[in-house]
Amino acid sequence: MELEFGIIRTAYGIAMLLMAVVATFGYSIYLRAIWSSRKLQTRHIWLTSLACADLIMMVHLFMDGLSSFHQGRRPKGNFECQVR
Repeated sequence: MELEFGIIRTAYGIAMLLMAVVATFGYSIYLRAIWSSRKLQTRHIWLTSLACADLIMMVHLFMDGLSSFHQGRRPKGNFECQVR
């Protein structure tokens, strides 16, 4: 899938980058709060696990968006978009 329009491609790249930065910042604050409080570590183990998984996905999102922006196309084509 080619992203032919310059404005659309730029907006897509900026949106992906902004989403990844905001989410990474938010999850980093959450993990820092959990790390600093012994009481929260035992109570919030499930949320901490979800935050770590989301943080990993944000890194993937950032890399995918950066690759799409740089190459001008989706690296995997329509493979991820097909739901059958």
